[in-house]
Amino acid sequence: MDTWWKKLIYSSWLKTIAVLGFFLVGFLTLFSFFNSQVIPSQDSIYNTYYFNEAFIQKAGYVRDYIVRYRKPEIISNITAEDIQKYKEAHGGTLTDEEAQQKIMKDRKDYLMSIESATGKSNINVDFYAKSLKDNVVITNMDTSIGEEKILQDLTHREVYLVGDGHYINNGSNALMSYGKYGDYDYDTNIYGVYGNHSVTHYDYYRGEGFEDEGQYEVYVALKQPLEPGDVFYTYEQNFEKAQQLKSITYQMIAFTALVGIILMVYWIVAVGRSSKKEDIRMNGFDKIPFELQLIGLGISTLIFSILMKDINRSFDLLSCLPYVGTRTVPQSLIVAGLVFVLSSVYVGIGLAVVSSLIKHIKNKSIDEYIGVIRVIKLLKKYLMTKRMLMVAIFVLVGINAGAFLLSFIVGLALSSAVILIILMMAWSGVLLLGLAKVVFDYRRILEGTKAIADGELDYKIQLERSLPVLVDLADTVNTMGTGLEKAVVQSVKSERLKAELITNVSHDLKTPLTSIISYIDLLKGEEINNETAKEYISILDERSNRLKQLVEDLVDASKAVTGNVEAKLEPFMLDELILQALGEYTDRLEAQGLQLITKGVQPAKVLGDSRHMWRVVENLLSNVSKYAMPHTRAYIEVLNEGEYGTFIIKNISKEALNIDPQELTERFVRGDASRTTEGSGLGLAIAQSLMHLQGGQMAISIDGDLFKVEVKIPAIKDTVSLNKK
Repeated sequence: MDTWWKKLIYSSWLKTIAVLGFFLVGFLTLFSFFNSQVIPSQDSIYNTYYFNEAFIQKAGYVRDYIVRYRKPEIISNITAEDIQKYKEAHGGTLTDEEAQQKIMKDRKDYLMSIESATGKSNINVDFYAKSLKDNVVITNMDTSIGEEKILQDLTHREVYLVGDGHYINNGSNALMSYGKYGDYDYDTNIYGVYGNHSVTHYDYYRGEGFEDEGQYEVYVALKQPLEPGDVFYTYEQNFEKAQQLKSITYQMIAFTALVGIILMVYWIVAVGRSSKKEDIRMNGFDKIPFELQLIGLGISTLIFSILMKDINRSFDLLSCLPYVGTRTVPQSLIVAGLVFVLSSVYVGIGLAVVSSLIKHIKNKSIDEYIGVIRVIKLLKKYLMTKRMLMVAIFVLVGINAGAFLLSFIVGLALSSAVILIILMMAWSGVLLLGLAKVVFDYRRILEGTKAIADGELDYKIQLERSLPVLVDLADTVNTMGTGLEKAVVQSVKSERLKAELITNVSHDLKTPLTSIISYIDLLKGEEINNETAKEYISILDERSNRLKQLVEDLVDASKAVTGNVEAKLEPFMLDELILQALGEYTDRLEAQGLQLITKGVQPAKVLGDSRHMWRVVENLLSNVSKYAMPHTRAYIEVLNEGEYGTFIIKNISKEALNIDPQELTERFVRGDASRTTEGSGLGLAIAQSLMHLQGGQMAISIDGDLFKVEVKIPAIKDTVSLNKK
């Protein structure tokens, strides 16, 4: 019985809590991501890019005021060169009068911006600008304390800069990057035009050099401490809040990561089961191939990214954050709720894909779930050698790299990442379908080849719209099958004619031979006093019986070679069969002066046809009695060698063995000096054919006059004699 906590692990309500936990982790991860976008990496607000830009913008207004806009004639003093530049900036579509009017309007608008930036909207920046040519001073400081004290005050503050009519020449460390060698185009910027649209003057400390640029001094410094009311104070407050909450954000990232890991470990254990012993339960979503699920997840990612981008564009998500936001709490909660819903839907889709993967891994059905694995296994099993596998990988990687490069160029040309993704997905789909088509066509060819190899010679492989090389291969296999069918028909016909010939010849020989033997038997029964006639009758009797045996051996050999003999495989004891055969042949061997020695007889239970095995042993013992040297010893061994039961017979030949051992198993082959004996030359050939029929082996070896035959037949592990109970 499961304990209560095991039941708790697999309970549906705990799984529901885990899913909600995943949703919360996803939302907090997204929240932490947006937090990280506003957390500065600098230790001081004065080192940040946006602060420096705002400060230099303020200095640019002061510089432009002292250099040009303190004189009213700047508005209307427009040269022909100014008009020409303005027209070129607008594509040459304006008339001279239109260009002049627009230049005047731009300069008036810019003067208003200067007056606002250095006047009522200026809260935290002190400046002192002086024209050395006419001693004109523009400042927002108390001049009664004297110029020296003013400049000493400004240049000893934490943030300041010093410039002339063209460049920033000095300043605090945070501003030194905007030094003397910047590339700034003042003339274009003064007209407020880039191309065909107006600019907003982000960096106003610009300008081409002019003859008396050194006749101006510009000092700008930040007040300490900052007062509320302008962008510098807002920057400082937001920076301090962000710094204070930086550790909280990092702790949140660590917390969500830890909770996410714990939830995933739990989910791996619990998903797919309601109890530990229950089989994995699959739903309809789990039956969708992994690749399709992955494509769906990719599309969901794309849609989620687009929606988040649109939401960020519409609501400015950074403005909803608690420490840098400008929105009210209700507004921020509404936006947060919308983001939570979207992130939960996206996390839910991802969790479904991960859950399906986990369940298939636990169910050991991952091979059926992931199509790529199936394709790779098919390629490995049916298509690829190691070399071909490397070639295929190289080709596929090359094709995909080329397609990716082409898609990237097209997507770049159209300035659309979506088009790039769609093109890559489409190409991957086409490539996958093409690869699957090649694999399936190859399998058809392989199955057709196996069918032909198994004897279905009329089998035809049908391929439609396949690669030319595979079509040619299929046609070649079909042609090969047709050729094999013709060859088999011819071979069967030849074997049939051969068998019929041997049968007819043996029948034609047996009929007169039987009559001859019968007449010889009749002659033997007559009283014949002529000793010579009796001797002739005895010779006829011997030769006729020998010829009868030869005909029978010829028929047996023909049947064994052509496969017309069937083997009924049954277990039997090889050692007992050998001993029984030795008992029947002992007298015959002793009559030849041969001493039979059983060197070792081990119990050997084998699987074969005992009738055929008896014929093999009989032929081998007969061979010994005919060709062994009289008054010598013949050695018999029966061994159990695990996989085989082995019968070994060795004897000394009475004639020189001047022949290759392999030739002795051919029909009608005997040693040269033994052709006058009664052997037919078929015994060893028949024995070898019968051994092959039983799945065994027979090997002959000759060492001088030593003749050795080794017979092996498949063994059965149980070596207890069949006669023993």
